[in-house]
Amino acid sequence: MKDILKKTSPKWIDPVLQGLAYWLGYKKQFYHGHLINEGAIVSEALSLLSVNIEPVQKIYCEEMYSKIVSSINRKERADLVIYKHDKIEFVIEVKRFESGKNLIDADLKKLARIKNGNIEIRCFLLLVSQKKIPFLYVNENGVAYRSTLSIPDSKFSSKVIRVCKAANSFREDAYLKANYACLIEVICS
Repeated sequence: MKDILKKTSPKWIDPVLQGLAYWLGYKKQFYHGHLINEGAIVSEALSLLSVNIEPVQKIYCEEMYSKIVSSINRKERADLVIYKHDKIEFVIEVKRFESGKNLIDADLKKLARIKNGNIEIRCFLLLVSQKKIPFLYVNENGVAYRSTLSIPDSKFSSKVIRVCKAANSFREDAYLKANYACLIEVICS
């Protein structure tokens, strides 16, 4: 199997992740003390992706998993799907770190099922965290872990390929309360 990590990174990664990290901080001013819901995050990611994908790419929300991989019959839907010339190129699930490890793992398992059905589709979990370091994927200095992480009950693994953060100050410990946007790719073990 091809080593997915050797593929070039999509050009949309940096502007989307950095934009989301700043957007979280901006929205936090409106909803102080409350977490931004996942639907709003998906909507903002869609907006950022729409202006950063190639002209030949199209993006869709809530695409049925069975449409992505015919062997998946469930009525589950993918948060975001990017097509290039009518062929699925990327599937992206969005999750808040605050949702907990079980729900994060559930999304990674869904993406692994897609990968199992079509190894050519690149599958990502877009993980965001509000004013909290996502310690399962980012170290105590706010830097992505470089090792691969196993996906429970799957032959696939995951790897953090990019982390962007936005902090409200340049204090030495600002990364502890920064807003994070992480892109985690499902890869072959």
